[in-house]
Amino acid sequence: MAQRKVFLYQPTGKANETHAFIAGRHDGLYAINHSRGCSHGCMYPCYARRILKSAYEDWIVPQIFKDAPEIVEREIMRNPNVEDVELCFTTDPFMVGQPEMHDISNKLIDVITRYGAGVTVLTKGDLTEAASHPQVKYGISLISLSESFRRKWEPGALPYAERIAGLKARHDAGQPTWVSIEPFPPADRAENGILELMDNLQWVDKAVLGRWNYARVNDAEYYKDVAREFYWACQKYGIDCMIKSDIMDKSNEEAKL
Repeated sequence: MAQRKVFLYQPTGKANETHAFIAGRHDGLYAINHSRGCSHGCMYPCYARRILKSAYEDWIVPQIFKDAPEIVEREIMRNPNVEDVELCFTTDPFMVGQPEMHDISNKLIDVITRYGAGVTVLTKGDLTEAASHPQVKYGISLISLSESFRRKWEPGALPYAERIAGLKARHDAGQPTWVSIEPFPPADRAENGILELMDNLQWVDKAVLGRWNYARVNDAEYYKDVAREFYWACQKYGIDCMIKSDIMDKSNEEAKL
């Protein structure tokens, strides 16, 4: 069994940009990654896999930290500053085909909310597997509606229609919902426009747009156009939105490998 002694940590820099927006605060933000690796096997390649320097074949067989709920409970009891915890930054709390991960994620939701903190969930999996709680903000990552795109770039993740259905079920239950449209593909890879995505997500509470930073492209003007359309759609549907700073940053016109 994979083991770790500490789980709660405070991300810094741009890692906290989205979390602060979704949580609606800048203080007391923490995260937990209770698995090393992710069976979704995204081919962008995955930023987390690069940082942790894992081979792809190892990364897609996740090492799940089964003792995370017990350790986190001890950590949160000692830390009165925890206000909102993200699940997760470098893995996925509701990985497809990983029921043990689902169980541990739900135990973590129970522990964190029991001590009065909120939870921000982001997944490419099935939100119908997530515990229901008013202190949880439920989010999916969605960058296309095309299953051929998903099979190429997110081969192990849940089909897009099922992701949307899981999020819609949370919305219909009166729970906060959000979508991360990141990394939105460049023009030569996108199979759906941003307006088409937003038409399918018009009921979410919050939406975040970020660019594709994993291939050599020179597409600053393209992303500015995408950002304008995204903002217009969010205004039309009454969605609170955030456009990530790298879209407007001219120093980032060429993506970083």
